[in-house]
Amino acid sequence: KAISVTIAQLFTTPLGEIGEKLSEFFAGTMRHVPTLSWPIVIGLIVFIFVVVLLMHSRYEIHLPFMMGSLRPSSHGAIQGAAREKELEDALNASKSTVKSLENTIKELEKTNRALEYNIKSKKHVSRSSSNERINLQRERSSSNRRENNELRKRTTSPLRANQSSHMETKENRDPCQSKAASDLGVQREFLPD
Repeated sequence: KAISVTIAQLFTTPLGEIGEKLSEFFAGTMRHVPTLSWPIVIGLIVFIFVVVLLMHSRYEIHLPFMMGSLRPSSHGAIQGAAREKELEDALNASKSTVKSLENTIKELEKTNRALEYNIKSKKHVSRSSSNERINLQRERSSSNRRENNELRKRTTSPLRANQSSHMETKENRDPCQSKAASDLGVQREFLPD
């Protein structure tokens, strides 16, 4: 019972005060107006109240040639459209940023793969190339020795055959000097020991 009485008084007390104030307003307004004009005055008051209520809820009332029109306010729609445009621009900017970041990630992955491949191939090449270099140097030095020996045999006389055999043994000891001599185009027998 206490709850129902409290709820009833919660609604009736303010409504009762509003009703009393409205009756005082109409009594004061109608006191100075003739009885035949009361419907017109009440209609104007209700119309003004409805217009204020509609304007407060952001509606527009257009009355061209007394035809009438009631629609939502375009001012709110313009603000909403501007807000939507801002949101769309922000969304597009975010999408473009995400796409550019994805492209950057793809490029970095390609670069990383290329670097990993280069590192692996360099390790493989460096091991194999160092062995190949050693083999090439050995082949070059042996071919240079053979060429030098053939040149000496052609250019030396039979009297100097002993000296050339003596020099061949020295060449076997010092391949760099023989290579330098052959590069210069000078015969080995004319160079100092």
